Amino acid sequence: MHNKTMAYQPDIDSFFHTRSLTPKFIEGAPSSWRVRARLAVRGTPGKAEIGLFKPGSHEVLDRDTYPDHHPALDGALSALREQINQLEICPYSETTLQGDLRYIQLTASPASNKVEIALVANGKQPLPRLKKLAPDHSLWINIQEGSTNTIFGTNWHHIHGDKWLYQQLLQREIAFHPGAFIQSNLALFEKIIQAIKERSLPDKKVLELYAGVGAIGLNLDAPHVTMVEINPLAHASYHQTIQQIAEKERYTHLIAPAALLDTPELLIVDPPRKGCDQELLKEIAASSTLEQLLYVSCNFATLRRDVEFLEKSGWKIQWAETYDLFPGTGHFEYLLDLRRSG
Repeated sequence: MHNKTMAYQPDIDSFFHTRSLTPKFIEGAPSSWRVRARLAVRGTPGKAEIGLFKPGSHEVLDRDTYPDHHPALDGALSALREQINQLEICPYSETTLQGDLRYIQLTASPASNKVEIALVANGKQPLPRLKKLAPDHSLWINIQEGSTNTIFGTNWHHIHGDKWLYQQLLQREIAFHPGAFIQSNLALFEKIIQAIKERSLPDKKVLELYAGVGAIGLNLDAPHVTMVEINPLAHASYHQTIQQIAEKERYTHLIAPAALLDTPELLIVDPPRKGCDQELLKEIAASSTLEQLLYVSCNFATLRRDVEFLEKSGWKIQWAETYDLFPGTGHFEYLLDLRRSG
């Protein structure tokens, strides 16, 4: 395996070596790759501090540019900062729980160069002054009440501009609500989707769990793909996308917990950092119809745990790739192709 992987996590090489595998290490651009950024807003009216928290603290590192940001993000951030200070919008204080603006989220579309801005407001209703911000961009306001470290609340308001931000991923234009998950490194995520397309066994009944907005499933050529996701905002994003797809009957998107539905032959999972649920793993192990499992993971520890569980029931890794999705951090994305042995 690539020596960068060894430098960051030496146990990864051992895991694959004992299985006679040498995954290809896929890299992308070292800078300007990030299409979504979430930044805290602190400070005082007219002197807002906007940026990431310093490590191990809630003290904001105030800055205008970031080397990993898509250029459109920093341009929008600079203009937004100026507007926030001109309008003397009051930043949130974690000490007093007062203030009007907690966080901002910026999402860029490399294809269109558009930026969608989401403001996280403190209180029960967005202030009129917040609605004046970012007149040249799509603007959403999210309401977050009370003392919490959770960035977003459940109450979203579309203020002006395009309601949906579209991202070009292979042959599909995929709609994203600001409250739906998006991979920050879209260029490498597109390569993951392409690899899944190429590795998928042909003409199989496909089930995708933890499917998000459907970016993977909607790019597959299978006769039918069922996608399952629990986030209703991802579900809404899917329905916006599917309106523009001619062969709608080939796809289904459900709001439900991750579980084996019907009798799939090919399963795709892209779980959060905690990995697959134990009950789901038991269902996969017991399935008599599954022939292939394509597993996308952002956490090697839970990936290893899940694979070791499935190996006990006859599953075996046939192929693997590692993606440097977050350059310079030592955190990688993994794509594994597992088949039943024997």
